[in-house]
Amino acid sequence: MRTPVRQRYGTWFDFVAAMGDLDDAEADVLEAHRAWFDDLLRTNMSRSYKMVALDVLLDLDALHDDVSVADLAARCRQRMRSDPVLTAELAESASDDDKAFAARWRTHPLRVFHQAKGFSQRWFALDDDRFVSQLEVAEADREVFDAMTAELVDFRLRHHLSRRRYIADVLPLTAPIALRVSHTRGNPILRFARDRRPDLPEGQVEVQVDGRPFTLSFRKIAVNVASERPGGPNVLPQLMRRWFGPTAGQPGTHHVVELQRVGDAWLLRPRTDHAEAEVIPLGQVDYYRELAVA
Repeated sequence: MRTPVRQRYGTWFDFVAAMGDLDDAEADVLEAHRAWFDDLLRTNMSRSYKMVALDVLLDLDALHDDVSVADLAARCRQRMRSDPVLTAELAESASDDDKAFAARWRTHPLRVFHQAKGFSQRWFALDDDRFVSQLEVAEADREVFDAMTAELVDFRLRHHLSRRRYIADVLPLTAPIALRVSHTRGNPILRFARDRRPDLPEGQVEVQVDGRPFTLSFRKIAVNVASERPGGPNVLPQLMRRWFGPTAGQPGTHHVVELQRVGDAWLLRPRTDHAEAEVIPLGQVDYYRELAVA
């Protein structure tokens, strides 16, 4: 008697549950391309970019071909803009034209595929301005392979969105994002929790501060650099101390700034209900040049 698929593929439970029972043709394709499906099931999805790229390739019927990076990026951008949660995750810069966005999309996720980060092998490659499939699937199996891939891509995207959808339900995407003023090596920085607000931008982003444009560098958990021009000096400490005084971000303070998306622009302003740290005055101590005299 044939062993049930779920027993033969113990780690595939979620995949099989999402797809339903597999017929013989699907089971054969699954067996032949287990590494591919296993990678799709396991690859990290802190962002939806990889699955969106695959979803668009499937729509273009180009999963086994090559496609223009610019065309793929444009279609992926359109796909993400069609969903409010994905739109927040897109974190576009106001200055992103089609060419700039294609350059960003080439870096992530297309270069991630090219370098096989989080994958068992390279399934796609970058060749100049083309994104090239390196999947090796027999012509007779491609219809079933593509249908199974589409099922799993849809499963990963739905699961990803379900974990982030509650944020869109509870918080309007226009609600200000609170960034806590902290410090490192004595200088103020801005810390945040990206898992709570996935609409936080990433990378170098133009932000309006007191009516002037600054470029802020949004890292994984903090902003520690702000400049008035590309390659310029870091003025974030000066900005925070101008708003909150010399103790900005120091232990015992509760300084907060708010980041808000207004149209295509990001605005940063201080929250005015912060509490100042208590300054404890110390008495004067006499000074003696020589220890013996002291």
